[in-house]
Amino acid sequence: MIVLHTALGPEAKPFIDALQLKQQGNLMGARYYTDAGNTWACVVTGVGRMRTAIGLTACLVVLKQEHEIELLINVGIAGAKSKIHELGQCYRISKIIESSTGREFYPECVFKSAFESASLTTLDNPMVDPSIEEVEALKTDLVDMEAAAFYQVAEKLVGPERIACYKCVSDYLENTCNETEKVVKWLGQLSAPLIQEWQNMKSQLNSFSHQQTFPDQWSQWVTQTATTMALTETQINLLSSAAQRCWKRNTIQLSQIAEWVVPTRSKKERNDAFKELLDALNQ
Repeated sequence: MIVLHTALGPEAKPFIDALQLKQQGNLMGARYYTDAGNTWACVVTGVGRMRTAIGLTACLVVLKQEHEIELLINVGIAGAKSKIHELGQCYRISKIIESSTGREFYPECVFKSAFESASLTTLDNPMVDPSIEEVEALKTDLVDMEAAAFYQVAEKLVGPERIACYKCVSDYLENTCNETEKVVKWLGQLSAPLIQEWQNMKSQLNSFSHQQTFPDQWSQWVTQTATTMALTETQINLLSSAAQRCWKRNTIQLSQIAEWVVPTRSKKERNDAFKELLDALNQ
């Protein structure tokens, strides 16, 4: 079963219609829907980290009792920091920052996507007419209010390789994303290619499970990089996971990321350089 998660009803509507889903229940304020063949489901939790965490967990626990969750997808709208990201354009999220804690998450993204990648910050409160300084302080391309909570729940319940996040640009932090008709229209236009991508992702995940083991040259590169950059154990684990994803996608060669592997003289230099390296691997 492929399970979709949205915060809002208008975000879910195009997929509910396209997949012919019917509401099955309401748990902890969240609604969940399934199709007749139990191959697709959708959970609508409401806005915010708390509603997402509680509602999504409750619905997934019920769904997992009778179905294998092969993919868990967060899809919806997001505000963009810059107008280089066009309204209605959809992005696959490669990096999530939780604003309240500063924690960073990197969805596995182990397959080639038809959609460009972007980074995302999950906020606790919406940005309403933010100042120039507030916008410039954002470290990511997009902002929302759910993705970080979604990722943390999904990682525990289905595993990191079975998670993905897609966001459609709805506004430029101008508090105009509540225009329901536009949201439904944009996501409606995206529903067919997104559904096709998720079906392809499911097939590719099955093939990945039969691939050869992580090559020695990549494993040696991780070890050498950890020594050169004096990485912590946590950073080494993150680097190893990112390297394996990169190898599986076969989108970049080791020689192309050599410039990001540099000796560092301080903790800040190391952490800054490591973030750049992870971003390069996760593109």
